[in-house]
Amino acid sequence: LTVTLSFLPAVNAFLKRISHAACVVNSQVLLSLVKLIVCLSLLASCSSPSTSKFTAKKYLAIAAGDQMSCAILANGSPWCWGENSNTLGVLSNPLVENAHLTPQRLHSSGSWRSISAGYNVACGIKSDYSLWCWGSNQYGALGIDEYGDRSTPTEIIITDDNGKIAWLQVAIQMHHACAIDSQRRLWCWGRNEQWQVADQQVLAEKYQQHQSGQTPVADFERVIFTYLQQSSHQHYERPILVDFTKRWSQVSVGLDYTCAIDIGKQLYCWGGRVLETTEDKHLQQGFLQISENKSWQWVATGNNYICALDDQSAAWCWSLQAGRIIEPQPISFANSWLSISSKNIHTCGVSSEKKLVCWQGDQSPKVLPLVNLFKDTRWEQIALGDTHICGIDSEQSLWCWNFVTQADNSVKKPEFSDTSDIAFAARLGDK
Repeated sequence: LTVTLSFLPAVNAFLKRISHAACVVNSQVLLSLVKLIVCLSLLASCSSPSTSKFTAKKYLAIAAGDQMSCAILANGSPWCWGENSNTLGVLSNPLVENAHLTPQRLHSSGSWRSISAGYNVACGIKSDYSLWCWGSNQYGALGIDEYGDRSTPTEIIITDDNGKIAWLQVAIQMHHACAIDSQRRLWCWGRNEQWQVADQQVLAEKYQQHQSGQTPVADFERVIFTYLQQSSHQHYERPILVDFTKRWSQVSVGLDYTCAIDIGKQLYCWGGRVLETTEDKHLQQGFLQISENKSWQWVATGNNYICALDDQSAAWCWSLQAGRIIEPQPISFANSWLSISSKNIHTCGVSSEKKLVCWQGDQSPKVLPLVNLFKDTRWEQIALGDTHICGIDSEQSLWCWNFVTQADNSVKKPEFSDTSDIAFAARLGDK
């Protein structure tokens, strides 16, 4: 619209010349009327649901947080948008102060491989496998061994006996985070009041077992154990190992708990709401194993709701409720899935046919309404935030839209479910 309106001065001058030449008495009235018609026509064309004339950027990855979202472009550059109290953050509305409604380039050099977004906090891994976090540092959520928020990415540097550690995956939620290094070791940090990072008592026992094992204790492991002994179990401002011998393939962080899959395709969860499902508050080996007779490849955590993909790419979901034994329930909206993302009690997934399906609940899951604009879209990735969803389609275009959660956690059918309201289902691009 800004570019098109730049032609108005030329139209204005042209009409003035015509008016002067014709000696029209009411030229100003005519001029105003024509300008009004031109503006209305331009506005109508800009509000059209068609986006065929909009040149979109190409995106590789997307992460949706509570009050912020981030994405990585095809050239590896990181961008974030939304609430900007400590970071660049969410889909927001014009009434929210300090909000960026369009993606803003992070103040960071180099290209990026992945990003995870939480509540006013985010972490990412660069192409050189270095780990960076920024945003709110409450409870040591940034893992930088000191406190104070960071408005720009700050590197987490951990060394083992071989030097600086390289990182493969990171996951962050509100006040704690976890990451897997190139040796498949799992590290977590931040708030630990409900043992969402690690059970310090169990971890001390593991260290003693490790000491008496055949594999010698490394110097960096001794440093970690000394730090554990000297620090409060309520939070860790630097990453710690959650196990000294186990190796991992993927991790997901919930509101006050953590779930991870080891290299043997076994799924484990611990901390917070997970502990409420069992009488054994000090879990065996610090973890609660989920359906030990199954093999898993991916897990996605919400607030008190978890979904996972088994080794056949079938989806299973379950709620974390006090006194309720964890029993994963099958999700039958598709036979197999490429990816899933969970938040609160909601999940969105991309099926093997690259169709997008969103649902809530595990016992009798209910499909959520989607913007009709996407009925023919083929999807590659999906990320579910607190009240918004972002996805990357097969053309590498990035779309985001919001949804309304009612008091009973059900989702109100969105008023923007048809193509007439493009303002809340927007493709993010060059402008």
